[in-house]
Order: sequence, then C-alpha cells, then structure tokens
Amino acid sequence: MLAARQRLLDLRSNRIEQLLRVRVLLRGLFADFFETLDPIGNLRLAEVSAEGSKAHGDLAITLSFFEGTRMRLAVDPSGRFTHAVSIAGAFDDVARIAEIDIASDLTRADVLYEPVGEPGVRRRLDLIAATLELLAHAVAAVEDEADATAALESPVLRLPPAPQGSLDPVVLTLKAG
Repeated sequence: MLAARQRLLDLRSNRIEQLLRVRVLLRGLFADFFETLDPIGNLRLAEVSAEGSKAHGDLAITLSFFEGTRMRLAVDPSGRFTHAVSIAGAFDDVARIAEIDIASDLTRADVLYEPVGEPGVRRRLDLIAATLELLAHAVAAVEDEADATAALESPVLRLPPAPQGSLDPVVLTLKAG
C-alpha cells in the first residue's frame, strides 16, 4: 500500500512540476500583455495565476485575458489533469490530458491527450498554438465590441415639434459609451 501511495505522490509531484513549467512558458509568451494595461479599465491585458498547494498535491494555473477569455489547467489530488476553456469549441476534442511535455528551452509545449470517444488513443496538441488561438479570440472579441459600439451611434434623432410658444425644437445625437 505504501508503494502505491508513493507512486501517486510521485505522479502528482511530476504533474505539478509540468504545470509550473507551463506557467513559466505562458509568462514568457505573453510578457507584453502582463505588463500592458487596458486604457479603459486599467487592467492588465492578460494574467496567469496559480492556486492550490504543491504540498497538498493540487495546483491549477489559469491564463486570463481582460475581456474574459480563460484557460485553466489543473492537477487534482488524485494526480489527474483537468482542463477548462471559456471558448466554445476549444479543447472539445480533449477527453483526458495524459501529459504535458515542455521543451527545456520553452520553445515547444505539447499536450498528450486522449480524444473524446477514442479511449486508448493518444494525440498531441501544440499548447503554444492553442494559447495563441485564445489570444486571437480575445482580440477578435475586443474588436467586435468596438465595432458594435461604433454601430450604436445613431443618426440625429428629432423630437416632435415643440408646442406653440415654447423654445426651438431640440436635436439630440445619441452615442454609446
């Protein structure tokens, strides 16, 4: 029994180390976004956070962009990877993460996973490319919001004529923001 518990402890420790390396990779990949503030909300454009405890055998890292896009990778107390992404369709093919392989120079990061509905099959996902797709989604969401806000500007709205003896008609221009 002690040997099995030691294997679990070693597995959790190894996977937590993998997540910590992912955090270092993300910090390097998105350094400019961590240092730049949104001029409207005064928030960082991106953040990567860690929660949990290596000592307790659970850890989660979350990559967040200021407009709401998020990716969370975690190791639970049983040593299993879990994942969640805030974008519909992203990571939908991933049933279970088996391993995260990060090059020592942080130039490559692959997620070895089992696809949904294909037990025993393993595929690789380029984690750097996947996180850059999240960034592209965040940028597109901000651009869509700016376009929608600009489209809210209405032409001149004329009120009904003023009653006799009142001031001249009032002309209003409505603008969002």
